[in-house]
Amino acid sequence: MGVVSMKLTGGTFAIAGAPVQRIAWVVRRDMKQVKIQLQLTQERTLREMYLADLFDLLTKSFNVLVTGNEKN
Repeated sequence: MGVVSMKLTGGTFAIAGAPVQRIAWVVRRDMKQVKIQLQLTQERTLREMYLADLFDLLTKSFNVLVTGNEKN
């Protein structure tokens, strides 16, 4: 048997009790970038700024859950 190796190049976290329900990540083929996906479900009233509001929620969730930085 030749040289055997193993690398963890992706994973998924399931989250309960928060708007974000899933964090998935994968290392890109060049090994220089990581793709991170946040999945969330939240009821919102459809209004002019709903996309901006959801983007803000995703940004705040990313800062807390992925980078560990909480900004109020």
